[in-house]
Amino acid sequence: MKIGLTGPHSSGKTTLLNALHSKSELSGIDFLPEITRQIKERGFDINEAGTLDTQILVMAAHVNNLLLHSRFIVDRSLMDGVVYTEYLYEEGKVPQWFMDYCYSLLDEYIDRYDIIFYLPPEIPLADDRVRSTAKQFHEGVCRIFDKHIQEVQKRYPNLITVVRGNGEQRIKIVQDAINHIKENK
Repeated sequence: MKIGLTGPHSSGKTTLLNALHSKSELSGIDFLPEITRQIKERGFDINEAGTLDTQILVMAAHVNNLLLHSRFIVDRSLMDGVVYTEYLYEEGKVPQWFMDYCYSLLDEYIDRYDIIFYLPPEIPLADDRVRSTAKQFHEGVCRIFDKHIQEVQKRYPNLITVVRGNGEQRIKIVQDAINHIKENK
């Protein structure tokens, strides 16, 4: 089972992923780390300061996850890579050819996830010293997420599950959706 968490920064993805570690529904599934933090640790700019190099690494990591792992849950998905790349494209920091390539990757690989859990922006921005707290950046990313979530839902109506509520409610939504997938395989 290939599971992605997706949504703008500061929407609770990492918190949810950490809470899911002990759940029996996910035994035998690899918990993959979020690539963006690793890229930052290696000296690359992220967030609104991201570059073409940053986004190439991000997109490659997402495709690698899909191709090299058969059972995983990951904090961020291919959609996140596309959304943040599109933001940087709009700001003139990523060229058109790479944006087109990212759209092609999304078209080609998005349906390889069994489910993507979308966490909309319900939580106030928090300064974790990694993610940006710039309001304009966050609003731009949220706008682009809204567009891509709608597009993917039209093409693959059962691929994305929206996760809202407090921590317990979010865990229950994820557990119920995973159990539903297991029952129907």
